[in-house]
Amino acid sequence: MKTSAIINLENQVKDESLSGVDRLYLHDKIARFYMEEDNYALASHHFQQATKNRYTNTESEKVWLEAHSAFAKLAEQFKQYNQARMTLAKVLQYLEKNNKPIEAIASVCQRIGWLFFREGEYHQAHTQLEQAQKLFLEVLDGKDPRVLRVNDQLADVYIGLEQPELAIRLHEKHFETNSQFLKEEEKALLLIKIGELSFHTDLKKARKTIIEGMERVKEENPLFIRGSMLLAEIEETLGAFPRAIKYYKDALCVVEEPFLVVFLHAKLGTLYLKTAQKEEAQSFLEKGLPLSADYPKIRMQFLYALGKIYSDQKNYELAFEMYTSFLQGLDAEGKTRTLAYANTLQAIAYNYLVQEDINNALVRYSEALNIYNKLGSNCREEKGLAAIRLAYCYREMGDLSKAEVYYKQGTAVVEKVKDKGLKEEALMAIIDFYRMTNQSGKSSVYENKLIKLSS
Repeated sequence: MKTSAIINLENQVKDESLSGVDRLYLHDKIARFYMEEDNYALASHHFQQATKNRYTNTESEKVWLEAHSAFAKLAEQFKQYNQARMTLAKVLQYLEKNNKPIEAIASVCQRIGWLFFREGEYHQAHTQLEQAQKLFLEVLDGKDPRVLRVNDQLADVYIGLEQPELAIRLHEKHFETNSQFLKEEEKALLLIKIGELSFHTDLKKARKTIIEGMERVKEENPLFIRGSMLLAEIEETLGAFPRAIKYYKDALCVVEEPFLVVFLHAKLGTLYLKTAQKEEAQSFLEKGLPLSADYPKIRMQFLYALGKIYSDQKNYELAFEMYTSFLQGLDAEGKTRTLAYANTLQAIAYNYLVQEDINNALVRYSEALNIYNKLGSNCREEKGLAAIRLAYCYREMGDLSKAEVYYKQGTAVVEKVKDKGLKEEALMAIIDFYRMTNQSGKSSVYENKLIKLSS
């Protein structure tokens, strides 16, 4: 509809001689135009005006009800959940008062319940969705898509209420009651849902149930792919990385959706890296990186992991390229004062250090340490290591005064961590510094600490 036509309608609706039904139709048309334009203020205004006018026949009654429904949808779209619920509550009251079909009443209860869920009001959500389920089951059989949708929503509510066992029981009861009427794919879907919910309670049961579901469908079925990825996640959670890799590779063989292809390359690359299979890790990461341009968050995983791999290979130019792109990604998200940002600066600094580029190493260690200092006590190992290496840089530059400051700072921080090896490294570094500068008195203090640590 052209803007000029809307202006014409807006002028028409101002005519005081119009009937209520005419106003209903005009305001509804104008509201839907502004809804398409994502203009919440004007769409909301005209929907409110439309619903103030009464209908006179079945046709206008339908428009009146649809205007309420569209207004609620608009409010939900703009996260005005209270407005959406109030609008639907009026519809519910009208439907109940006029003995309208039970399915219509159930659908409105369902929408109100889901709005409560989106607000985090799980108890109210449960009340409304349970009522919707009860009403649907009065007129529909248990395998109707509308019943299944309410079951899924109730399961989400139970998870929100931290009662996953009730969500599991809900689907198990449906499976037991309707199993003889369900197709194999429908059974597979229910079993995989039960398995996914069992993540919260029993990983072994989750694995067993998901496998049972996967056995009911072919490998190219989306449910098989979903099951493979869930099994991989279970094995990854249990620390069984080789099995996790197997399931992720099974999924990659059949998946076609671009996002999942990228996700699986990232997963396989990082898991191979965790298991020290660096050639396989590099292969998956290098294949996935060019595919990740449209998925910036996953792309970050590729960049950081490849930075580590290239660093280990002493391919410092490529490592610097990966790390720099990673930092640019964090910068774009406003995350320049984060642990990830500081750790990457420290990784770049270390690469400079092993190349004996002390000036650039010093700058990066200093930047990293500045961020660690602002992050508090949740990064003591990283902070202590950065300070000690910064001290080494100042030592190599001949600024022994600053070197001592950072050796002492780094050692003091590292002494508070649990990593014995890191403590020993810090103590030996400061002892070596004091011996080199002929400060035997200060050296002996840390030598005694090292002896106590070793005993």
